[in-house]
Amino acid sequence: MPAQGSYSRHLSRPNELWELDSSPTDLYLSYQDEDGTPKRKRFTLVACIDVFTRRTKIRVAETSNSEVIALLIRDCILDWGVPETFSSKSLFSNKRYSLGKNRSIFKS
Repeated sequence: MPAQGSYSRHLSRPNELWELDSSPTDLYLSYQDEDGTPKRKRFTLVACIDVFTRRTKIRVAETSNSEVIALLIRDCILDWGVPETFSSKSLFSNKRYSLGKNRSIFKS
């Protein structure tokens, strides 16, 4: 069944809702380790999208972990400003989070 409608239709401004997700890819990157030995490894994409503007940031990492997610959120905040709400079905156990006035994070 084709998708109909728009997930962003209820949004009215940038930074109202960011969605985060990560996925292992079939993308293999070649690199050299510390002793110069060539390696080839599968990496993970960790992405953030501002649903209203559809602007996107993606990090390539060996694995999806809290450090990579925090760095991605930091990069987005520095470039786009502070989000009102961000959510992720896979990264945050299907919860939605908001930033309070004191920039603390809480579940909504």
